[in-house]
Amino acid sequence: MAKKKAAAYRLAKLSLTLRGISHNLGETNDSRFAHALHKGLYFDYMMANPPV
Repeated sequence: MAKKKAAAYRLAKLSLTLRGISHNLGETNDSRFAHALHKGLYFDYMMANPPV
């Protein structure tokens, strides 16, 4: 499962970069709900790409 998470993380970063979208996904592909990697930051939008 860890390999799938790492691949999805890299693909998401690549996709955002290729589209010229500024992003801050953190340094690792860890759970954002379990660990506050963006502590102290506030967001206007949150993007999600759930499986269909």
